[in-house]
Parts: sequence; structure tokens; C-alpha cells
Amino acid sequence: DLEGLTVRLYAELTKPGHDNFSTSPPVLTGASRRKIHRLLARLTSYVEVNGGSGTNPYGELVVVSGRSRYEIEHIWPNKFAEYQDRFADEADFQDYRNRIGSLLLIPHSYNRSYNDMKTEEKLPLYGRSDHHLLVASLSSQTYERNPKFNQWREQTAFNFESYDQSKDGFTRHASEARLELYRELARSIWTPDLLIRDSGLDQQTIRDLADVERAQLVPEGDSDRGGRTSVDVQLIDLLRVGLFAVGDILVGKRPGATGQATAIVLDDGAIEMENGQRYTAPSPAAMSLGLGVVINGWQYWVHEKTGKLLSKLREEYLGRLGTESDRTTLFESDE
Repeated sequence: DLEGLTVRLYAELTKPGHDNFSTSPPVLTGASRRKIHRLLARLTSYVEVNGGSGTNPYGELVVVSGRSRYEIEHIWPNKFAEYQDRFADEADFQDYRNRIGSLLLIPHSYNRSYNDMKTEEKLPLYGRSDHHLLVASLSSQTYERNPKFNQWREQTAFNFESYDQSKDGFTRHASEARLELYRELARSIWTPDLLIRDSGLDQQTIRDLADVERAQLVPEGDSDRGGRTSVDVQLIDLLRVGLFAVGDILVGKRPGATGQATAIVLDDGAIEMENGQRYTAPSPAAMSLGLGVVINGWQYWVHEKTGKLLSKLREEYLGRLGTESDRTTLFESDE
């Protein structure tokens, strides 16, 4: 039944130790190609629908045969000699080259023509008007002629960056930044709070039932999944270690407005808005402002006392745990 399934999924997605979006970046191999193709298709579609044409291209993006097929594009060509000064050795180069942060989804015809080009030659071409926005965002010209895209970026605080005019071009750091962008997009697409909102069921009832269900689940850290555990950071975690305190104020700029939205941190780690509404996660709190888009609350809310984004405080928390190298994969499901 819908309620039971929603409760179970929400409990799984919010249980301690669960974060499908952290760490080890998916690497393109023969075995992972289909999964990464589907993931890139979902990310590309999400950006296109919300920041671009509004049309969902997912159906065409997952076509893998015929003239109209889409293929995975490597931002770096397979030419280690040209980039060896940026990597420890060829294995290091191949690792970064095949990480998802260095991959795109483009039509087969373009993939063939770009195949032997240097990265610095390809970056401006990614900005072509017939490329989807996730690809085009690598080129500076995309930001000059897309007011809808720029407004959406401001509203969501997604960290899109262009590299065609950068002195160093597309580097290891750029690949890592791109990976983090993909993670934040994924978190917005598959957020637990959107799951219960889209179910049409009473949200508080689902949360209450999920609390009971969650208590019966086996902790992620007790599984035999490669001996690794993951960390799903929640606001209550930051509160417990003193990164902020009860009564602290969070502020967020309302896009297109001169004033700021404010919220207060409660003793249970929830956020209380100016209208009295309470939220257990930063993104739903930000989206309650009625901006009409999915907002990444970790990149939206600023801790007033320290001037730091919640995402920065989250990084500090993870640094204290010392588990950065032990977290699990970015994403498990194809869709």
C-alpha cells in the first residue's frame, strides 16, 4: 500500500548512517556504464527542466543505439602525455578522467567530433545552444544569455562554474567541484522530504510512522557492506557537537528581494520559521519560502553568528568525525 511503502522508504532514507550521496565518486567502467549513463541522464534532465527549456529530455538521453543515441563524453581526452604535469601518474589520470565529475552526456555525433580535441578546445564548444545546460554550464557564454538559468542558480545556490576562460582550464580541482555539484543536484532530486510531499499523504503522519519503522531497522554501520559506514549529517548532529547552539539564527536571502528570511534553531535540531512552521531539514525550510523551485538548504542558510553556510558547518562536522575516506558511494539506484 502507498502509505506503508512511503513510510518504509522515508525511514530507510533518513536512518542514521545513511547517505547515498557521499564520497567515493562513481568511476566509469564497463560494468558501471549503464548506471552512470542513467545517472547523468537524470541530472541533465533535472537541470534542463528547472533551469532551462522546461522540457524533460530524459527519454531521449537514455537512448543508447541508433543515430540519435547519447554517449558518455570524457572532458579529458585519453592522452595522458598532454596532462601528465597535473597528475601523479597515468593511473591517477585515468582515475580522475573516468570519475563522474569529469563526465557528460552528449549526442553521439558530437562525441565523435570532440574525441581527439584537447580539453581547452572543447570547453567553449560545450556552450553551444544545442547542448543541454548541464553540459553548457562548462562554458562562460552560457551564463551570458540565460536569465532563467542564472535566476535558478541564484535561488538554489547550486555551484555551477565555467572553465573555458580559467587560466588553468579544467583541473583535478574542477573535477572535484563538478562532482560536488552532481552530489547536490542528486540530493535535491532524491530528497526524502520530496518523497513524502509528492506522495500526497499527510507529511507529519508519515514522519511519525517512519520514526517507529526506523527504530526497527538494522543500522547501516552493522551491515557487511565492504566494512564501511556512511554518515548522513542532520542538523541535530551539528547542534550536539556545538557547531551551533539552541536559539541561533539562520538567515537566507530571498532571491529578488532586499530583505532576508530568518529561522531559529530549536533544541531538537529543528528549524522554526518566522511563521512558526517547524522543519527537521534545511531544504524543506528553504523551499517553504514559496520560491517555486527545489532549493538546497545546506547552500542557502547561513549561520548568522559565524557567517558560515550550513554546508561549511557540515564539512567541519565530518572533518571531526574523521570518516571522509570511509563514506559510501554517491548513488546506488539507476533511477
